[in-house]
Amino acid sequence: MIAVPSRWSLLLRVRDAHAVRPEHVYGLVSRWFEGDLDTETHHGPRKPYTISPLRPLADHPPGFVAVDIGLLLDDLVGQLLDGASELSGGGRLGNQPVRCVPWDDGRLARPECGAAWEMLAAAPDAPQRFGVELLSPTTFRSGRLCLPFPTPGLVLGHLRQQWILWGPPVEDPAIDDCQVEVTDHRLACVHPTLRGRPVTATTGLLEYRVRSVDGGHRTTIGRWLAVLPYAGIGAETRMGLGQARVVTSAGVVTSAGADHRRVSDHRGPGAGDPDRYGSPGSGPGRSRRGRRPDPGPDRDQGPE
Repeated sequence: MIAVPSRWSLLLRVRDAHAVRPEHVYGLVSRWFEGDLDTETHHGPRKPYTISPLRPLADHPPGFVAVDIGLLLDDLVGQLLDGASELSGGGRLGNQPVRCVPWDDGRLARPECGAAWEMLAAAPDAPQRFGVELLSPTTFRSGRLCLPFPTPGLVLGHLRQQWILWGPPVEDPAIDDCQVEVTDHRLACVHPTLRGRPVTATTGLLEYRVRSVDGGHRTTIGRWLAVLPYAGIGAETRMGLGQARVVTSAGVVTSAGADHRRVSDHRGPGAGDPDRYGSPGSGPGRSRRGRRPDPGPDRDQGPE
């Protein structure tokens, strides 16, 4: 049985992926999930799943792309598998015919990583310095305003909210008490189009530092960061925005942590690798990313 939260990849064959809009992908995938959601969740701003931009695959011929889907509720796994099976018979993304085709291992929906909420709760403490790499355009909302700079409060606040909405009850400190600051960033400003309107967003990498000397705060931050591969960050995460991953001095944390079970041992070249996300609204391609700053040593140096 696949643990949830989990992250899945679907292989799609579509005639012209550049003609596919984020709204088309959301319209297709949301039908699989939202029919069984309660009315409040269905019409609410937060949903228990995320959808990546279409991802081109270097080891496949033109016309093949992948889409990555993060799930935060157990019930959605069966609906994803049923939806992928239905799409294997054909469907449409806007005016483009699309078909879900099997990966090399024969699966239509391939799990890339997953961990039960209890395992996420036991994630390693966050290092004193850590990075968050924005793999697709990322923004936050305040009413109708876009807030493209990922401040610690916005990033950690989003992840904290995922625990409140979908995870088991936990007691969290105030985010301000954790004393997290931005110490470096390499960001590019981008303007993807969603629902016919430009959105101000950023891609690239930020480095954060935990200034609090309270070890419990780094434990909490580690738990919040553990849900990031599945929940993304920011607004419009079902329209391809907010795909991200955690980076430490030890390398990229692509799943919830070292102790969290890989649910897929087979990953073909390019499979599950989100380095090549395109900007939502512009078709697949390289996202604009900045140079990666060195996250620095993990040792706790205390506040300066």
